[in-house]
Amino acid sequence: MKNIIWLVVAAVIVVAGIALVRGQNPVDAVKDATENTTNVVENVVETAGDVAGDAANVVEDAADTVVETTEAVVDAVEDAAEVVEDAAEAVGDAAENAAEMATGEENESEEDGSEEGNENEPEEKEAEEMDMNDKEEEMVEVKASYTEYNPEAKPEGKHALYFWASWCPSCVKGEKKIMESLENMSEEAMIYKVDFDQYEELKELYGVKKQHTGVMISADGSVEVKPGVSVEDFEEFFKN
Repeated sequence: MKNIIWLVVAAVIVVAGIALVRGQNPVDAVKDATENTTNVVENVVETAGDVAGDAANVVEDAADTVVETTEAVVDAVEDAAEVVEDAAEAVGDAAENAAEMATGEENESEEDGSEEGNENEPEEKEAEEMDMNDKEEEMVEVKASYTEYNPEAKPEGKHALYFWASWCPSCVKGEKKIMESLENMSEEAMIYKVDFDQYEELKELYGVKKQHTGVMISADGSVEVKPGVSVEDFEEFFKN
């Protein structure tokens, strides 16, 4: 601020000095200089105001242009959405028509198939009757058996007992092998599965001391006890 004051004072002194050299009144010269300076400043301010006004007009015009462009874009998007919606409806209608046509063709195929099926019914019935006869013949065939021991229906004739326990790995494996080998045994073979932990009297009767033991009982009542019995032992027993 002080610098500006000193500049003004210096300018006044210069103007006054020039006026004295020219033989003019220094006060009048300073007044004239001040008025001229004021006019220049006013002109500068006015010019700046005009420029600012022009700039404001440019900004306003640009804003209007942006608004108009945005509205145009929104309208275009809405139009595109309507086009997509119409296309989707057209595709849906086409799919429904295709489904109806396919259903109609399927119904016709079913009708044709039912007619053919009716024509083939006698042949199918004959085939079913033949299958039933074959199954009945298979059921009549006598095969070797492996069943649970039932004390109320004591086995008679030649048979074998297998003393088995669920907690015994050898028993589990042995039972599996017996079931797999039934087809190779005589059709008269009868093996009864005896729970080792349940039938104490039966163990005492045949002197069975441990699980995984086979007891072979012949038709004449003779008994053979085989601890650690194998499938081959059962097969050999029922061959004789």
